[in-house]
Amino acid sequence: MIDVGKEVPLPRGAVKLTKSTLAYLMDRFGVQKDVSVYFCDERTIKDLNSHYRGKDYTTDVLSFVGEGDFLGEIVICVPVAMAQAEESNVTWEAELAMLLTHSFLHLLGYDDETEEGYKQMVALQNSILKDMGYEESTIDRLVPSSH
Repeated sequence: MIDVGKEVPLPRGAVKLTKSTLAYLMDRFGVQKDVSVYFCDERTIKDLNSHYRGKDYTTDVLSFVGEGDFLGEIVICVPVAMAQAEESNVTWEAELAMLLTHSFLHLLGYDDETEEGYKQMVALQNSILKDMGYEESTIDRLVPSSH
């Protein structure tokens, strides 16, 4: 099951895109667990980032690994994601797909804390986005804010 919650307004089609992207990823990786996505504002993501990671600033997305039949939760800061899309000159849909894909890979255990891990994770992320139909020129502009 894919559960989507929000505390902020979303662009039309964002929930549908979220569910279809995650369904694709779950099928691609053979995942049969529940996952949830929560869309929030800057204050919420900053509080979560500070509390769970000891980093007192806003970020675009956080991933929290679950247990048992719950794969985990993805928390996306909508204002930060929208600003990044504009700065990168990509659609909000491409930015959202990238954030969901990147976070999903974290839930599967991929790590981007080392340079090697980052390169491997972004290469896989970009390959997945290409397979989902995003143009290479768009993909090349998408970079998670943590790097």
